[in-house]
Amino acid sequence: SLFVVEHDMDVVRRADWIIDVGPGAGELGGDVLYSGPVAGLAAIDPSVTRRFLFADGPPVPRTARTPSGVMRLRGITFHNLHDVD
Repeated sequence: SLFVVEHDMDVVRRADWIIDVGPGAGELGGDVLYSGPVAGLAAIDPSVTRRFLFADGPPVPRTARTPSGVMRLRGITFHNLHDVD
């Protein structure tokens, strides 16, 4: 078994089994809304994932933003990062 946190709906559609946690993110989430084959998520109304996975209309075009600058991070130490530049 492999457990992956994934936000690309094309990848999620190919999964054998999904676990949807929500209904929101952060403090608004944390409840298992669904666990099972992908098709079963269509019946879970409070799922935000369901809306993206089974969208009724055409996909919204995504446009990349032009970078506006560079951010340099130095000496990052957090969780499994230790003094990373």
